[in-house]
Amino acid sequence: MTERHSRFKRRVAQIAALLIPICLWVPQTWATSSQTTDRVFDSGPWIEDFQQLLLEMSGHYANLEWALRDRRMDLPRLRADTEEALRNAHSLADVRRICEYFIDAFGDGHLVIDWPNEDTESPTSTKSAPLCERLGYRPRGKAGLDYSLLPGLSPLSDRELLFPGGLWKVSDKKTFGLVRIGVFTEKGYPAACQEAAQKLGMANNSPCDDACADKIALSAANILTTKLLEEAEELRRAGANGPTS
Repeated sequence: MTERHSRFKRRVAQIAALLIPICLWVPQTWATSSQTTDRVFDSGPWIEDFQQLLLEMSGHYANLEWALRDRRMDLPRLRADTEEALRNAHSLADVRRICEYFIDAFGDGHLVIDWPNEDTESPTSTKSAPLCERLGYRPRGKAGLDYSLLPGLSPLSDRELLFPGGLWKVSDKKTFGLVRIGVFTEKGYPAACQEAAQKLGMANNSPCDDACADKIALSAANILTTKLLEEAEELRRAGANGPTS
């Protein structure tokens, strides 16, 4: 995880314990683009990169043992399916989608791929896509478990919240405040990126290099941190007298 992706995660760790939705999803089929280009796409280097990713995960991914033991993931099958899909990839877009499917299969908001920004990777890449989409901001949360079924849980608000939360009354004297955070990276919140871009005076068609992307990421992290603190304070005012989790 890069510095750019870790800002919001570090702040969240300092603010609240996290309630993370767990989702088991293993791809059964892989879709690749039916479009072809004049040149044959060489997926060999990407398969080598994927194998390097597996090597790094085996030594540094803290939740790998949990995925095997508790989630009972069929990692050999997932690896074989991913490598086969990469062999059949026709474009960089296919490769990205396949790799993102592999990462999403772990259902872990800590685990992300930091792709190069399109603006810096290819000067000829399309500028028609919105700025935040070009920078890799997209919704990444899963539906997960329905915590509203917990007995004694009441939603914090009827309005849609960036971080859904509520009050969980566990006894006559103790009420916990729950805040649900789907992912640990600001890139999982396109709305925060859009708000950050507006604050920085940037339009959807603005070019954006790495320095620009860092400014947007920092501003987006600030926005998310502020909203999280506001919701935690709202829980306290609503009656939470136990730890806000």
